[in-house]
Amino acid sequence: MDYRDGMEHLDGMDYRDGMAHPDPRGKWDHQGHQEKKGDAGTQRRWKQCFWNHINSETDNGLVLECAFTKAAPNTYLYVVNMGNIRIAYCTNCCMRWFFTFNDIECRAPAAIDAVVYQNSNLNIHRSANIDGYCAGIGKGLVCVGLHVGQCHGYGSSNAAYTGWNSVSRIIIEECCEGPPGQPGTPGTPGVPGTPGTSAYCGCGQSVAGNSRRWKQCTWVHDNTKDGRDNGQVHSHFDDVQGPCVVRRTKLPRLDPVKVGFVQQIELIKGELPFTVKTLSVRPPIFEIPAFLNEAEINRVLAMAEHGRLENSDVFHHSMDDLLSQTSFDHWDLNRDDLINSDEVIAGMRYFWDLHFATEDVKKMLTTLNIGKVKSGWIHRSEFVPADIMKYMKQVGSLEPKVKGRHSNQTYIEFAADDPISTTLDVKKAALTGLPIEIIKGSETPVAVRYGPGGHYHCHYDSHPLHAEATCCHRRSLDKCRICRYITILYFLNDVAGGGQTAFPIADSDTFNQQTWMRKSNYLSNLSAYCSKANLRVTPKRGTAIMWYNHVTDKTSGWISSLDLRSYHGGCDVLGGHKWIVNNWINIIGRNWDDLRTWNDKNSIVK
Repeated sequence: MDYRDGMEHLDGMDYRDGMAHPDPRGKWDHQGHQEKKGDAGTQRRWKQCFWNHINSETDNGLVLECAFTKAAPNTYLYVVNMGNIRIAYCTNCCMRWFFTFNDIECRAPAAIDAVVYQNSNLNIHRSANIDGYCAGIGKGLVCVGLHVGQCHGYGSSNAAYTGWNSVSRIIIEECCEGPPGQPGTPGTPGVPGTPGTSAYCGCGQSVAGNSRRWKQCTWVHDNTKDGRDNGQVHSHFDDVQGPCVVRRTKLPRLDPVKVGFVQQIELIKGELPFTVKTLSVRPPIFEIPAFLNEAEINRVLAMAEHGRLENSDVFHHSMDDLLSQTSFDHWDLNRDDLINSDEVIAGMRYFWDLHFATEDVKKMLTTLNIGKVKSGWIHRSEFVPADIMKYMKQVGSLEPKVKGRHSNQTYIEFAADDPISTTLDVKKAALTGLPIEIIKGSETPVAVRYGPGGHYHCHYDSHPLHAEATCCHRRSLDKCRICRYITILYFLNDVAGGGQTAFPIADSDTFNQQTWMRKSNYLSNLSAYCSKANLRVTPKRGTAIMWYNHVTDKTSGWISSLDLRSYHGGCDVLGGHKWIVNNWINIIGRNWDDLRTWNDKNSIVK
């Protein structure tokens, strides 16, 4: 028919071509070889900090802060604040909430903020997400802060409120840098500018990973009187380095809630959380089973056993000092011309670190044939310094149970890049909430071995605040005080008998500071009084216990006076031996801006 194609070997109709004769089918070739498998993708890098019922009335300054370790210098940070904000009872008021990175607002591509304006006498709390992407932030620890302040062009007010009766969150995620975005165009009066675009970005460090695809559009407004829109404020952002300690306010502190309370805390990202059990509220004492795994225990034990073990000694008085201080007037504390049993015990502890019990005092009086003028008391005429010193030296060498400490110790010094040390530091930072620079910069951990009869009578790990004495650090150990905010103690082995860590007055309801010093003279000797302690923790391989040596100031949240209830010690080992590690976390400085580390290589503020 007209206008149809022809069949095979036949001519087509008018205006149509005929069909061509088909060629023979080609043969199959060999299969191509398989290329190597692509690199595995990496997990997303993110972190969430959250606070419950912060109820912050801050009107101008830092409200929340969250630390994040940035892996690369050319990545973006995505941040979001989820929470509750408000302005109350204020007309013609405007408040602005905004993010900072190491105390500097985002400049590339723009600030990350939100404003609330109110022109009525109402009190409305608003649920709000404040989020955005920021570039140009150097790798390392980044301090992400949420601030509040007045809007540009508005006067001061006391109307802001953040986090009312709800959970507040800061979520931080690191994203890989993609193709560069395009800048927006400035607006004209009455006409907004066109948005700028950000790069596409994937959250994984391997090119084979599945990238997230995201886009951010930004408009930067200066809200000037003529309504003009401004472009990007800065095109360059300095590579900010340094730890997240800038303009912090309070020291982090784990809430004990109540004795027996159990919480699950993720100490290693991506791994199962660790169990943290409250053993005491005053002071806060926590037990963390399996804090050290078998590989970590074996490594630390091997380092300790092959280390240079030295006699543990807390006795620092010279013989000249002791001779001058072994006088009747130094021991007669109440100035009644008699030295009673309490005063003997106090003098022995302070000058010789000998922890006498009442029976030890009676034995001394009998051996020296004194206490005759008034039975059981030392009269001035009976006090002979040379005889007293000779007796104390003899007792200290022959009767270790009265010595303050009967053990051997060595330092555990890891190489800077040791993976086990790195993991332990990460766990300690997550447990305490402190920046890892503080953890790494604190005192070198000490391993201690207690043999049969080994003990450490009660003591404090830190010193009281003193206006005239600065905190000790590695380069300055003279005329200073020890500033240890936290103690973390690890048990490296199970003990056949004894060896408990004891806290005689933990959670004591009858504690009275005025009578404490006299009472502590008796409670300090754990060889005699271990069973009377309010809290005793039995050694268990791999378990850690953590406690706070200081309370914090209620206003500033900074380290304050010594917590007298943190008085503790190690009971006698009755069978086998005991290995522990003491890890002290130092806070040295009057606030975050003044903070330095024990190692003191550099101040850790900008």
